[in-house]
Amino acid sequence: MKFANFLEFKKRKNKLDNHIFKFKISYDKEQLVKESKLFDYKPINTETLNNIYGTSENNDDLSFINSDTAWWRDQESWNTSYQLKEDNAGLIESVRLTKLFKNIVGTENVKPNFFTQTIGTEVKKHIDVGTLCAINFIIKGGETPVVFDGIGQDTYTVALLNVNENHSVPTQKGEDRLLFKLRFTSNKYNEVKQSIQDYLQKEEI
Repeated sequence: MKFANFLEFKKRKNKLDNHIFKFKISYDKEQLVKESKLFDYKPINTETLNNIYGTSENNDDLSFINSDTAWWRDQESWNTSYQLKEDNAGLIESVRLTKLFKNIVGTENVKPNFFTQTIGTEVKKHIDVGTLCAINFIIKGGETPVVFDGIGQDTYTVALLNVNENHSVPTQKGEDRLLFKLRFTSNKYNEVKQSIQDYLQKEEI
């Protein structure tokens, strides 16, 4: 690699590091798949986003909708869990992970959700409304990258994402995507990243 190309690569990587932090932590995919089936889902569309906007204190910029108005109005292929089908459902692994990262970061303001994306569909450029950053656990369909506008793209299995920056997901290939997301509503990306790094370093000792 020529020196100029190397410098450009390093520059892009440094920018990407401010948007995605990949790390390894054990989690039970099989159990999360089971738990994902215990919820009802709704599409993340204009109506849903406006409802979040009405109850959120952070990150309420919905201007990204204007770039793809029809898509956000009509899309039905990208969905989020919103209510349990039955009370007292056994959410063993999702509760464990939520409690773990509440303790790691030192906050109660963590909201868990499952998300689905249908094979052959994309997710247009957006920010995660009401969310300062989020940890995604890929359960199925992990070969499709996240793309940060003007920065670059990366694939991951578990990662902290700076979701208050514009990002998108290209056409999902292979199979439907299923992920478990922990949304931080009062802690910014760099703060959560440092807390996770500190925790992982202690675990190695």
